[in-house]
Amino acid sequence: MIRIISVLIVIISVLGGGYYIAGGSFGYGDAMITSDLSNLRKRANLFWEDIQFKDFDSAAAHHEKHLSETIDIPYLITRLFLVKPELLEILDYEIAYAKIDSSKLRARVKYQISYKELVRNKFGKRELILYFYRPDNSSRWYLKLEDSLRKLTPNNKKITS
Repeated sequence: MIRIISVLIVIISVLGGGYYIAGGSFGYGDAMITSDLSNLRKRANLFWEDIQFKDFDSAAAHHEKHLSETIDIPYLITRLFLVKPELLEILDYEIAYAKIDSSKLRARVKYQISYKELVRNKFGKRELILYFYRPDNSSRWYLKLEDSLRKLTPNNKKITS
């Protein structure tokens, strides 16, 4: 009986440690939990925490330094949720999955976000993917939102339809 209890305690400890390393969520399809994946999840969660508390300068700082002053986070929020940031309350955000590519230099994190539009008193859910990159395997992860914030002009040399 004592052996069974000891084995159960060890199994629960190992699973709890894996959960902690994963950043509090295993997500869908994350077969292997690594420190890179854990760091990526933590970085992505910090970004949404900054958005939730309307700290747009800190949210922009998740980009590389030369980009962080030019990133317009309130514009991004308005574009994604179709409401001004001051009229939006992010209630909850949860990682659905996080993936790192084979080069270990690119990654993406898919979120399920619950929010409330304050003026309309309307609740909603949205799924979003954040893309990350890093210059080399020893660097930290940087958010790649600048493509979403630039006005894109169509390339006339490419077929669009």
